[in-house]
Amino acid sequence: MTFSIPEEQRSLRHHLRPTLAWAGFAPLRDRLWLAPAEVDLESALEPLRAELPASAILAFHARELPGYPVADSVNAAWDIEAIRAEHLNFIGTWADPSAVGASTALSMRTTLVADWLALLRVDPRLPREFTDEQWPANRSLDTYRRVHHTVVADSDAEFRALLAERPIPARAAGPHSAARRGRAAR
Repeated sequence: MTFSIPEEQRSLRHHLRPTLAWAGFAPLRDRLWLAPAEVDLESALEPLRAELPASAILAFHARELPGYPVADSVNAAWDIEAIRAEHLNFIGTWADPSAVGASTALSMRTTLVADWLALLRVDPRLPREFTDEQWPANRSLDTYRRVHHTVVADSDAEFRALLAERPIPARAAGPHSAARRGRAAR
């Protein structure tokens, strides 16, 4: 896919890039972004849809041509060994959850989820043809699920207890509240 956003909409460009990265794309070169597998681009772009100029994005599905392996482009767009290292770091960190240093189940769950989301941010979920037999993504997922399962009941109980101590107002005022009301009035 490729996109063209006018200079006067620079902030939209700054929002679009992480949106694409979160969806699994990486920049290949000069405004050309690559996803190693099918991506639900409609859903990924939904939060930005109202701001995107007509024809700002050109998305297409490409196929490999003889002599131009897609794997070369995937390796150019993503540092495969760095992604592997992030998975192995996650697995190593969470192999023994007691070593993480969280004082409560809720803080452990919060740290676990934050670490998991950080891992997902760097991993475009590469298809099997771009990884080897030792690719650690499934072990990372198993580690996440195992640790999450061990803390979910206690962390839920801690969270409910915190809510009982300090009820949260029905609608908190904040800098975005006025903006939401303004959009709803349109």
